[in-house]
Amino acid sequence: MRPMKALPTLAVLAALSFSDRACVSQDAQNKELDQPAPSFESARWTTKQTVQSFERGKVYVIQFAQDDVRSLHPAPLGNWFEPLRTRVVPVFVFYGSRKLDFDKLSQAVEKAALPDLRIAFDTDRKVYQSWLEANGKSAPISAVVDKKGRLVWFGGTLWLNFVVDAALAGKDIGKAREELATIQKATFSTDDIVADDAKAAVKAANELYKRYPPAGALVLPMVFDALMKKGELALADSLAPAAFEAALIDGYDNTLNDLAWSYVDPSIDRKDRKLDLALKAAQAAVKASGERDGAFLDTLARVYFWKKDYANAIAIQKKAIEVTEYDDDREPLEAALAAYEAAARK
Repeated sequence: MRPMKALPTLAVLAALSFSDRACVSQDAQNKELDQPAPSFESARWTTKQTVQSFERGKVYVIQFAQDDVRSLHPAPLGNWFEPLRTRVVPVFVFYGSRKLDFDKLSQAVEKAALPDLRIAFDTDRKVYQSWLEANGKSAPISAVVDKKGRLVWFGGTLWLNFVVDAALAGKDIGKAREELATIQKATFSTDDIVADDAKAAVKAANELYKRYPPAGALVLPMVFDALMKKGELALADSLAPAAFEAALIDGYDNTLNDLAWSYVDPSIDRKDRKLDLALKAAQAAVKASGERDGAFLDTLARVYFWKKDYANAIAIQKKAIEVTEYDDDREPLEAALAAYEAAARK
């Protein structure tokens, strides 16, 4: 089933903060770009590896966060960035709040066990302030320092791959920023295309995915969902393989679950439910949520039901009921379980 939090629109995604996937690029057209990057002089480091200066020949990726240590997971800069992570120097700067101090951050860092990261606590926010000034007074999210020690970009994590690829290759960063701006424009205009021309939206989403996969991975499920709501099932089916592939790499549990549910929703009459695709997406959503979301487990159980694997459908549906807190939410899950048990008895 679909969780209470529906698949967000691109307009909503455009306003999300770092902790909500940080997918929006900040305005990088400020005078401080292409100048020597600010330092981390006053930072207290929680890791053995520190950054006292920017070493020539290396590319640095700096990530700023206030107090959300959940970003210290196995893919701290996102699944799409993982292939590039070993080629850069990743730096995290936490500038703290009442919820987070140096000792709490140190404990979180030790627990996370991410030896390649340089992680600093900005005790008096002087580091944050210097990078804020460099970003034209806009709150910094992600930043890239090139092989010459120059600050060449500020923005959201969604766009890191594009900028870092250019910096590693020694390309003209100014031209790379201009090209990225066109990709960003295409990313946040695709939802408008769906309303006017569904076929054009499918073409635009596929082209964006080929041009810059991380942005395409954001857009493909959105366009797919919009097509489903318009009843354009054939067009949605044509987009499904790429949308599922992108979502599996992206790893965002709500998107994975919504894609799977689109094919197993009993209220939609379908000849081809693409159960193999739905199974992979539903399993990934359940795994990403730590098997703690009843809606995701319900989707997975429904996949097994359509595959006539009633034993798995029943077992997983029971778990979905078990982890669901409220009675009103459990009622439809219990009704589905009764249907699965009835099917198994036939």
